[in-house]
Parts: sequence; structure tokens; C-alpha cells
Amino acid sequence: MNKIAIILILLTSVLSGFVLGKSQANILKKGLIVDLDADKGVVANKDNRVEKWINQASAPAVKEFVKRDEGRKVTGSGMPSLRNKLSELNGHNTVVFNKQELVAHNEDAFDYLLTGSGYTWFCILKAGKQSGELKDVNSFLAI
Repeated sequence: MNKIAIILILLTSVLSGFVLGKSQANILKKGLIVDLDADKGVVANKDNRVEKWINQASAPAVKEFVKRDEGRKVTGSGMPSLRNKLSELNGHNTVVFNKQELVAHNEDAFDYLLTGSGYTWFCILKAGKQSGELKDVNSFLAI
């Protein structure tokens, strides 16, 4: 699996989970390739584990990010958690990752973002306690 896809999933999930304003922000939608909002497009099971997160961008190369059990000893253990209507986020939802992932199966869709093509990345996040490194897994907090 392409490590870039995992990194982008983590980045966008963090971005969407931390909406701090009470009113709807004036957000630029034109040109977005990934728009993951924890209040929209999250498909969770009865235990609030996220099975799929649908990209809200208008014409995305990657339409959804989905759970993946491949390589996991326990089926479903790789699904992040959906936390609903948090007072700390003014009633918004968030998706929480802890050694979990949602995968974009179009691995080449975001390659051009890493080649200096003039794109800007913006990230607001709250990093949790790091519980150790995993072999062959790369991650970052902000660019």
C-alpha cells in the first residue's frame, strides 16, 4: 500500500475533526481534492467504528476512504472511532485514529502533491500520546 495515501488520510481526518467555530465558516471549495468533514459522509457501524468516509470534494479522484483488515490479527481493529457531537468542538463530530487507518485505493491520486507543484497544505491538529513506532509506517504532524 502506498504510504502517501495513509499520510493524507491521517492529515485530512485531523483537519476535519477540529472545527472550532460555532458558525459555518466561509470555506473555499473550488479546487479541493480532499474534503473530509466528520459531520458529513462518515459511515460507522453500531459500535461507532468508521467503515468508510466519503470525500465531499466536488470532483474527487478518490471518492472514499475505507477500512482495511488486511494485515490485522483482529478483524475490524483498524477502524478509527467516530465521536459524535463533542461539546469541546461546539457540537461537531470527530474521527479518532489510534494505530488505525482508512485507505484510498487509488494510490497514485495524490502523488503530484509531493512534487512541488505549488500546492498549499494547512493543518490544525491535536496530537495524542505516541504509543510507539510501527515498522514501515510513516506519518507526520504538519507541513
